[in-house]
Amino acid sequence: MLPGGNHVRTRKDDDDERYKYLRWMQDRYLQASRRERGALLDEVMEVTQLHRKTLIRLLRSDLCRHPRSRQRGRTYSPEVDDALRVIDESMDYICAERLHPNLPWLAEQLARHGELMLTDSLRTQLAQLSLSTVRRISRRSGDYPHLTAESRRALRRKENKESSSASSASLRWGKAC
Repeated sequence: MLPGGNHVRTRKDDDDERYKYLRWMQDRYLQASRRERGALLDEVMEVTQLHRKTLIRLLRSDLCRHPRSRQRGRTYSPEVDDALRVIDESMDYICAERLHPNLPWLAEQLARHGELMLTDSLRTQLAQLSLSTVRRISRRSGDYPHLTAESRRALRRKENKESSSASSASLRWGKAC
């Protein structure tokens, strides 16, 4: 959408627009003479920012986007999911950016206190986790609380109201609790 709109452009949007343009240019390309094809390729290169050989390959193909033939297997074991869930809960569900650099240390601390069974393979897998993987596993665990900024502010207001009403009640009765 245009800059004034609410739609945020993503890479998928850009790819869809590019394929739409290539489908539109494909008929002209296939019917053009060799000299005209060169001029068309120059124009399409300018618009799509793709390499010339890539454009030739695409314009001569069916331009259908094909899904992956098979999905990737899991890199990390289910024990990593369980360990990350325990670590995440013990840290009160802090964001992945703060959790990620401290994962090995937190795992060691929780193992020392008997909250987590830490094996050598689990220790190395936790050290190898990327930030994106920590985010993905945290979302997948299901019990990750997704608080919006507004709900956090409302929760803080409620806590502040309760603490201020308790202190004002103790002052009215002349007692300091």
